[in-house]
Amino acid sequence: MVWQYFQRRSLKARVTQFTLIIFLMCFWSLALFISQMLRRDMERQLSEQQFSVVSGLAKEIKFGLDGQMNALKLIAGEIDEHLLNSPSALEDLLKDRPILQLLFSNGVAVIGRNGTAIVDAPRTGRAGIDFSDRDYIVTAFREGRGSIGAVASGKVTVLPTLVMAEPIRNVKGEVIGALIGGIDLSKRNLLDIITDGSYGNTGYVVLVDAKQRRIITSSDKRRIMEKLPAPGENALMDRNLRGRIQL
Repeated sequence: MVWQYFQRRSLKARVTQFTLIIFLMCFWSLALFISQMLRRDMERQLSEQQFSVVSGLAKEIKFGLDGQMNALKLIAGEIDEHLLNSPSALEDLLKDRPILQLLFSNGVAVIGRNGTAIVDAPRTGRAGIDFSDRDYIVTAFREGRGSIGAVASGKVTVLPTLVMAEPIRNVKGEVIGALIGGIDLSKRNLLDIITDGSYGNTGYVVLVDAKQRRIITSSDKRRIMEKLPAPGENALMDRNLRGRIQL
């Protein structure tokens, strides 16, 4: 029917109409191409912006955590074998270092070579408890280095806690104990530079332990220690946890 309509028109009219149709098709194709280019460009810019924001936050967190680790290392260097055998003197040493109380909201404790807490400050009932199963103690004793443990419930407070540990050495350089400091994630802490902020009107930021696939902290405090889907259940999340950030 359309073809019969074109047959009744003059040649000039038909040429004009075909030209118009071709022009409109080219225009729509160009508009679609431009919109796709703009979308990809916006996604790229947004991705770069997000990466810049996350990188800045990561640097701030690393700077703060490094400062706390250095404080632990400094105090651990003051503890020797004699102090480890004198709990009262050891407790006095920790009390005379108030900076530790400011840096670690869940307090500090000295762990003996058998993995059991000798003293803690402030006293919260950790003395006498075995911490040998914790990853940060295993790292301190077996590898002889400081580390930050996986987020876990405290053995005494049962609150989400991030614990750091530094080995204590004797004059021969042998590891004879460890000094640990805990950060109660339910209280104000260094990581709140993430949770206090937001990304746009609806965006949010979470700090994730990629190895444990667990949320360390988030803008939504209810998500702290939330277990992420197992590998293979969410392809996008798997790529992000491997460092391939995508929108």
